[in-house]
Amino acid sequence: LGHNLGLMHASSDLGERGDIIEYGDPTSVMGNQWWDEQNIVQFNSYEMARLGWIPEPRILQVDDKMLDGDYQLAPLDALPINLPDNLPQIIRVIDPDTHNQYYFSFRSGIGGKPVVYKNQILVHKVIDDQTSPRFIMTLNFSYPTYQDPSHLFSVVLTDLQNEDTNEIYMELRVTFGCITLPTSLLLSVISPQFRIDFPLTSTDFSYTSVSPIQINTKTQFTLSLQNFDSTLCTPTIYNFTITTNSITDPENINAKNKYINGNNQTNAENDWSV
Repeated sequence: LGHNLGLMHASSDLGERGDIIEYGDPTSVMGNQWWDEQNIVQFNSYEMARLGWIPEPRILQVDDKMLDGDYQLAPLDALPINLPDNLPQIIRVIDPDTHNQYYFSFRSGIGGKPVVYKNQILVHKVIDDQTSPRFIMTLNFSYPTYQDPSHLFSVVLTDLQNEDTNEIYMELRVTFGCITLPTSLLLSVISPQFRIDFPLTSTDFSYTSVSPIQINTKTQFTLSLQNFDSTLCTPTIYNFTITTNSITDPENINAKNKYINGNNQTNAENDWSV
């Protein structure tokens, strides 16, 4: 039926890692769930919009020309005629860099119908009309946030109202612009006898050598830093200091890191002799 209507297979790219499965969308009959004994499987949000089964007034398009905001979303499996005016069933977010389209929707199983991922936000990515829509993730209150790969916008599930009624809706917050994320730090300690890597997650950390550093032994410390803030953030300034304790305790090395915010990648190396 879907092919006769001009639809292609519904694929998946979970987490947008590039592992594309042609029939991988579990929310569409054009994917690998064309038959499910436990749940009713329909077309996904992009397919329903393309077929005109979700009318254009029920699709809210959000892009970086609009203000950040909170938006209510009605279930995809509701009849549009039964919904309040201006309440969308699909929120379509346009990536300001790639212009890819991201479709956000959910199904509530209205009328007691069993559906996959009930009351979870379904996220589909559409690159262009010549490729199949890709199911990439769901949002729920355990994992409520979608962050695009370029860190240019985020979508957060913030509320669920009137659950298990015909007036159910969800609320999403869409944000463009500067999005700050934790900085990645990796400290590598290299000597003739060993190499140890320490992922660091704190802005203020210390390292103590697990192996004594002998006098006149050369040891290298490499600190790698990567900032994942979006490109719309202001540049970051990172300050590093590395000091040692007294010569009587040469294996104890303290390093402190302080940073403000920004978006560059820096490598700091220190060749160390005691």
